[in-house]
Amino acid sequence: MDWVYSKEIGHGGFATVHLTAPAETCPSDHPPLMAVKFSDAALSSSLRHKRRVLSELGDCPRIVRCFNHPLTAEHRGKELYNVLLEYVASGSLANSMKSMGSPSRSPRSDPTRWNQLMKRSLSSFSL
Repeated sequence: MDWVYSKEIGHGGFATVHLTAPAETCPSDHPPLMAVKFSDAALSSSLRHKRRVLSELGDCPRIVRCFNHPLTAEHRGKELYNVLLEYVASGSLANSMKSMGSPSRSPRSDPTRWNQLMKRSLSSFSL
């Protein structure tokens, strides 16, 4: 699958995330915006583990979806390991907590709200 990179939307210790859109030649079964998380193929063990976990979780409604994708690609002479993910405009749970205030710094009702959010998310799949 080919995609068109847009802007970088995240960067961590082992991977970078870019907002992307499928190229015009791609099948229409993908959403109009996606996130591609990638790392150097030689250093991709953490990203490979994340992909396995997300794939095992399947289509849980509160878990970011992982799409089929080519496992490696080449960019500027480097082999990259890619994970094609559902794009969530609100970002990660960590970003939401930062923007709304983390439970440790929030009024008494906020820890309850975060606890309920986590329970709903965990109830989406069975262990």
